Amino acid sequence: MLRPERMLDSTAAFVRETERLQLTMMVLPTAYWHELIATLDTHPLPPRLRCIVIGGERAIPEKLARWQELTGGRIQVFNTYGPTEGTIAVTRGLLPAQPGDGPAGREVMIGRPVANSTVYVLDRHLHPVPHGVPGEIYLGGAALARDYLHQAGLTAERFLPSRSRPGRTSVFIAPAIWRASSRTVPCNIWHAPIPR
Repeated sequence: MLRPERMLDSTAAFVRETERLQLTMMVLPTAYWHELIATLDTHPLPPRLRCIVIGGERAIPEKLARWQELTGGRIQVFNTYGPTEGTIAVTRGLLPAQPGDGPAGREVMIGRPVANSTVYVLDRHLHPVPHGVPGEIYLGGAALARDYLHQAGLTAERFLPSRSRPGRTSVFIAPAIWRASSRTVPCNIWHAPIPR
């Protein structure tokens, strides 16, 4: 269901509409989730709500800690990551329900690859990086776009050609640099050479 326009008038209006519509699950931009958290003590979410999926930008660790404190694990939150070239979400991860369940002050994990997607964190030589070392995210799999339509130069810059499928791309260089760790990117994502 798409939200009615009046739902964004205020946090109070958002919570009222969530209750009126009897929503049990919603997908929100991370920035809006951050704003919602700031008012949860005065505008608690309805008891029927069980799950929120966030994405679109970095989730702030302090906001997650506040969410955990205010909701007590009653509402599951899934964090997603993925640019448009990966058909929006290529990773999804269930965030810890309680404040002590994850390392305090560390980055919020982006989860594991969704079906038919692969994610690698690599150095400038296209080698997997060790835990805690900065790297760039590379995406692959069936959900990956093949190229930028009529933009060969941009395609050559952002996509790596496939060795096994001539004329096709195999991996997209995501437009963000992340610190690879077992919390932001689970180790099974990137401990493998990049297939080409």
